[in-house]
Amino acid sequence: MSWSIDVTGTKSAVVKKVTEQLDKIAANYEGKEEAKDVLAAKERILALVGAVDLEPAGAGEPPSPNAIQVKANGSHALTAKGIDGARMSINVTRTHLAID
Repeated sequence: MSWSIDVTGTKSAVVKKVTEQLDKIAANYEGKEEAKDVLAAKERILALVGAVDLEPAGAGEPPSPNAIQVKANGSHALTAKGIDGARMSINVTRTHLAID
């Protein structure tokens, strides 16, 4: 089992997309340990997104970040009796999107 997401946008858009995508992935594994891990990743990602600073830059500074990018993935290796191994990677960064 493996999953991945790559979402960029405003805080509110990222929260919505991350929630929708990871809830859908977790639903595919309902009742299994994999679902719990995906939901735990979602909660951690949302906490990090909420903590990201998107304050405007000062005069003369480069454009301030106005968006967030989330890249995350995880996988489980399974045996006949359960999980053999699991891994997860989460990357939450500030970014600037030029809006024309």
